[in-house]
Amino acid sequence: VSGRDSLNIVFKASEVLHKIQEFSRMSIEQARNAFELGKDSRDWKVENAQNDFKNTGRKPENIIVVNYRPFDHRFTYYTGNSRGLYSSPQQSIMQHMLKDNLSLCFIRQYSGDDEYSHALVSEYMVDNRCFFSSKGIIQQAPLYLYKPTEPKRKTQTMMLFEPEESYGKDGRKPNISKEVLEKLEKAYKKKFSPENLLHYVYAILYGNIYREKYAEFLKIDFPRIPFTSEYKLFLQLAELGEQLTNLHLLKSKILNKSIAKYKGKGDDRVEKPKYNEERQVLFINEKNYFEGITPEVWNYHIGGYQVMEKYLKDRKGRLMEDPGHYCKMATSIAETILIQAKIDVLFKLVEKKVIE
Repeated sequence: VSGRDSLNIVFKASEVLHKIQEFSRMSIEQARNAFELGKDSRDWKVENAQNDFKNTGRKPENIIVVNYRPFDHRFTYYTGNSRGLYSSPQQSIMQHMLKDNLSLCFIRQYSGDDEYSHALVSEYMVDNRCFFSSKGIIQQAPLYLYKPTEPKRKTQTMMLFEPEESYGKDGRKPNISKEVLEKLEKAYKKKFSPENLLHYVYAILYGNIYREKYAEFLKIDFPRIPFTSEYKLFLQLAELGEQLTNLHLLKSKILNKSIAKYKGKGDDRVEKPKYNEERQVLFINEKNYFEGITPEVWNYHIGGYQVMEKYLKDRKGRLMEDPGHYCKMATSIAETILIQAKIDVLFKLVEKKVIE
């Protein structure tokens, strides 16, 4: 939701209102210099960002969590107004992520010689550069769509309002193509949950064989998902996808037993990280370090980022305030690698019987 043409507020939640108020009270050039904003662009200007906050009013409920980078959550102030604090807040999509939801994030196309690894689940809005710093805008697909608070007006027909759509008692409906659901239910002769479908897709996207086999196609268009005609196999992959989901949301019970430990008697400040592959030790300064970080975990990529390294780079000069979070990241990645091997075994069976 942010990107280059935005005011990135990356402070603690308790600081966001204070900082945004401070920003709105400064002169344009003072704000530009204090927040290192650079030049105005066509769709984003310091003055417009200041006015967005002033016109919206001080609302603590506008402080939300955003998935800034893999495993890296930040707080921001979100009004949903275009060309304000954000140049393109994508309100039509992001409104669904302001409530209880889950989403699949991916890239439509990607460049480079690296393996496709551009998939992530999130409970929050996602920064449009979550996978890349400068190339490849993320696509975020909410699992559920919530009923709009106001009816949408028709512009090309005689109808004043759209007909009432079928939402559940909780005011939401699955964001899944009706044609896809009917095709799968016909093949399986059973019904399944929207979560089952998302988890199956997520498992496929994390298959090493899938990524290698369809590498060239993944560079030019949306990921295409092969669906097995075997319901039992569908559920097996959905189960692995669910495990991945819980790992990547840092909700898995497995994370309570971390593979990494934080040690040392330094000042906990992140300086220039140094990784010792032989000892499997990662120093964040001369005296503080993490042990138990395997080379596979240290080198693991999601999108264009080496996850463990990127997290530290973004905190250079800051205190390592939550080393436990970093240990969970390491454990999550280690478990992900193990699950990917299981997915590969099942994926070979998927391709034998695919729904056409």
